[in-house]
This record gives sequence, C-alpha cells and structure tokens, in this order.
Amino acid sequence: MSSQLPDPEDPVPSEYSIGVAARLTGITPDKLRIWERRYGFPVPSRTASGARVYSDADVNRLVLIRRAMDVGARAGEAAQMSEEELRALLQRSAGAERASVVKLPPPELETVIQRLKQEDVDFVRDALADAAVSLGAERFAIEYAAPLIERVGAEWELGELAVRHEHLFSQQLSSRCRQLLFDIEPESGPVLLLATLPDEQHGLGLELVSLIAASRGVRPRVVGVNTPIEDIIEAAAAMRAHAVGLSVALGYDVECARAAIHELLERLPRFSALWVGGALAPALRFDDSRYAVVTDWKSLTSLLDVLKLQHT
Repeated sequence: MSSQLPDPEDPVPSEYSIGVAARLTGITPDKLRIWERRYGFPVPSRTASGARVYSDADVNRLVLIRRAMDVGARAGEAAQMSEEELRALLQRSAGAERASVVKLPPPELETVIQRLKQEDVDFVRDALADAAVSLGAERFAIEYAAPLIERVGAEWELGELAVRHEHLFSQQLSSRCRQLLFDIEPESGPVLLLATLPDEQHGLGLELVSLIAASRGVRPRVVGVNTPIEDIIEAAAAMRAHAVGLSVALGYDVECARAAIHELLERLPRFSALWVGGALAPALRFDDSRYAVVTDWKSLTSLLDVLKLQHT
C-alpha cells in the first residue's frame, strides 16, 4: 500500500462532473437538471465548454436532500432547506425510529425468508431494524445482512424467490444501510471510495462495506454499480480517496476484470490504494504495493484498521 497519503484536512475544493455527482448522490443527471430549473438548486458552475461542475458543498447538500426524501420529504421542500435544517430533520427521523424499536433478538434468517416469500415487506423492514439495533452496524453487516443476502440469492437460484422478491429485499436492506450509515459516519478520517466495474450490477456488498468502514473510522463514499473506469478515476482524484474498493461478483468476465484493474493501477492517483473483493477477487491478483485482495471480512477489517492507523 502506498505511503503517499493525502491530508484529510486538505482545503483544496473538489469539482465533479454531472455524471460523478449523480453517482455520489444517488440522484440522476436528469433530476439534477430539472431541480436546477424548478427549485433553483443545485446551481453548478460551468466549464469553458458549458459543462456543469458541482462542488463538495453541492454534493454534500444533495446527499442530505436524497436522505430526507428517503424518510418522506418532498423534493421541492427538501431543496429549499438549509444543510442544518436537513440534518435536524434526519436526526428527528432517526430518533423517532430508534425510540419505536423494541430491543429484542432479531428474527431468524429462515423466518425473514419465509415472510419475504409471502411479500410481507413490513416484516422484512422491521426485522432488519431489529437486527440493526440489537447488533450494531458492523455486526449487523457481517452476521445478519451478509448471510441474509446469500440466502436470498440461493433461494432465487432455486426458483423459490422471484425477481420481485429480490428487488423488494434489496430496497429494504439498502434503505436500512443508508439510515445506519447516517448515524455512524465519521466526520473526518481517510476516505474509501466504493464502486463496481462496468456491467457489474451487484451493489449490496458495497453498502455493507460502507457500514464496516464507518464503524472503524473510515469515511465511505459509494459511487455505485456499473461504474465507468473514467468515473472511478475522476472521483478518486476529486475526493482524494486513500483507497478504492471494488466488488467483483463470480459471474464477471475474468479478463475484463483484469484489464480494468490494470488500467486503474496505472491511472489512479498514486495516493490511492486499490482493494478488490467479491467472489471473483481471489482470481485477480496483481504484484503492486498498492493492491490488496479482500478474501473475507477479517481481511477487510484489517485493511481498514491499517488505513485508519495511518491517519491517527
């Protein structure tokens, strides 16, 4: 891993293209343009060619707006709120939700699967909430959510769950992870950029890694699935990411993955380490001091602890 690490307090502002801003905030480029016209925010600066450029402040506020919408706010209302008002809204929502949850042992995985088959979305949502409260973010990710993802995938392969069941589950788990992350995300520390390669659509693992990273004092930034190489490179440079984490599923083409990783090692900023996890990761080994293969949760937590230690 490279010892050339950026200063987390570096005051140099970052700038993001509309594509990268969309991935960082979870708001599509079309919506960003519509909100600009309809609500007067965001108002990006422009390059000489007229392309929109978004600042750190823009991206941070857009993330808060999206999270406010996740808990029921309307886009027009959220867009008019200040950052302080948005944070207060989210804190009230999180506090009310925590107060309403009884701290009981989380339901067994088999029970959750059966209720998912019955399309009992409320039960699945509440089961995830119970598990998050009972276990805490890191244990929730490793001991509950990860095995549940595996079970859902296995049931789908057997034809016991339909695509709609998988989508319902993914939406509920993703929502729970985002709320947990809001509660625990550190305000300072090294940055871990998370993405999947082009044509890789599996992203729930990135959400779990985000929770584990935040629990250990590392700031996660999820660019998302199916990410162009150029966007990963641009985002890593703009955010001065200390590490870039990729998830590569078993069905991904090995040679395409090798080519993409080789390009990233050539073009990522020298201060950015590159970590690759997922089922295909053990087959993707490179002889580079910045490169690491994440084989299991223990290897991930070790890398995170080292990264954090380098900034203590």
